[in-house]
Amino acid sequence: MRLGFLTEDYRYAYRRIWVATSPVDNQVVGILVMYPDSDQDVIDQALSSCYAKVGLPTDTVIFSDKEAWLGEWYIDALAVASAYWGQHFASQLLDYAIKVARSHGFKRLTLNVDLENPRAIRLYKHKGYQAMGQMTIGTRTYEHLGLAL
Repeated sequence: MRLGFLTEDYRYAYRRIWVATSPVDNQVVGILVMYPDSDQDVIDQALSSCYAKVGLPTDTVIFSDKEAWLGEWYIDALAVASAYWGQHFASQLLDYAIKVARSHGFKRLTLNVDLENPRAIRLYKHKGYQAMGQMTIGTRTYEHLGLAL
């Protein structure tokens, strides 16, 4: 997994991650991972060259589910350390996501939220995200939310 972070194309590669830091001590308090829908076909292939090193067959598929729909700038992950909840770091990261998506020419910013995460659902709806449908990723059902830019 560590090797994936150092590649250009992996789902959680350094170039797909933005961070929020504490103004007090400059420690990372939150992360945002995002990319265009078109990258879904390559984001996990970056690890395939490492499979043999960890004993996996080269044809292993780690993530097979598509999480974004055509034409979307997609937020794959948003997380803030619990000690910093309620301090607007998630909101700031979401605002920054809008700027990044627009700078890449996208008209829609989307994410999937676990139906069992009411705190996140409240945040996203407060920020203007609207339900676009549901999707199953792995064995869980998520609400696919979108924001027109």
